[in-house]
Amino acid sequence: MLKSKIKIIGTLLVLSVFSLVMIGCEKETEQNKGAIAQMVDSVAVAVGKGFTETALVNAAAVDTEVQPAVQESGPGVADKMVLVSDNLYALCDAGVAVYDFTSKECTVIGSDADLNAIAEYEGSIYVGGTDLYRIENGNLIKQEEQFEGVISSLHSFEFRLMVGTQANLYSTGIFGQELLLEDVAVSAMASGGGGLWVGTDGQGLYRWDGENFQKRFLRRDTTLFDTILELDFSHNHLYAASVNGLHIYDGGDWTTYTVMDGLPAGDITAIDASGWVVYIGSDSGVVSLYDEELNRVAGLEFEPVNYVVRKGISLIASTETEGIIRQSGKSRKVLVPVEANEETEFLLSAK
Repeated sequence: MLKSKIKIIGTLLVLSVFSLVMIGCEKETEQNKGAIAQMVDSVAVAVGKGFTETALVNAAAVDTEVQPAVQESGPGVADKMVLVSDNLYALCDAGVAVYDFTSKECTVIGSDADLNAIAEYEGSIYVGGTDLYRIENGNLIKQEEQFEGVISSLHSFEFRLMVGTQANLYSTGIFGQELLLEDVAVSAMASGGGGLWVGTDGQGLYRWDGENFQKRFLRRDTTLFDTILELDFSHNHLYAASVNGLHIYDGGDWTTYTVMDGLPAGDITAIDASGWVVYIGSDSGVVSLYDEELNRVAGLEFEPVNYVVRKGISLIASTETEGIIRQSGKSRKVLVPVEANEETEFLLSAK
């Protein structure tokens, strides 16, 4: 018995020393200020840009792989999702749920940390929360880069991975890490039309051309874009959801849709503009937008959804009650239930 206690105490001491070694270092930033500019369709104010290139840390990432185990309680409620080929990656209570449409199997990559953002970059899936992680061989691998503020949005833009936090906007990639925009709480990002669009929580809507940022707002209502919920860009149109409605920019003019035009009354949670028919998910149901007309989507008319993505002619939606579902017309199939049942096993592949 005494020998067992000594072994346990020794193990705890080793783990304590190891945890003290893994301490990151902070990055220094510099700030450059831009000039004031105006656009024809709306007002665009150039804002300052902090710009610092930092050296990559040479220390190797720590692999925290554990032995696979059955997770009986299910992955929990899913939130943000990204569809890559035949694999769906969804942030959920337990970590990242990975659904394979070919094998029809779901694997859960477990995480004790809260995860808020997910994106594909250079053939890999990255997720963010307090830290940035890359999915590798069914595990979450913590990355070397450190960022001020909790990561709230990730987006692949050209050769960079854009990292938005509750404090700043960064980029990371082959040229190292850069601080691009300071003192903004990034809520959403989309790229298109030769630039990057950045939505914030209370600080407005910005566009970056690769060198300068411009804050966009309408003269008739300068507060319309203050709080952006979701962004998407397709077919030369920007789709921006704010607390004031859905705003569409065609490169020259802005059009706004509200509840009076058929938009759901709740907050918009997702926009999928990958096809000619645009789908808008909200906590009050899903609608489609085509030829300037909004229509309720069959089967999801009043279903609160956390996120929605298109796959072929179907919609993949995450719901609070059923989990991740596939809706095609009025036909519905549950892909990943919130709770596991006797016929469903979720493999916990990493911590």
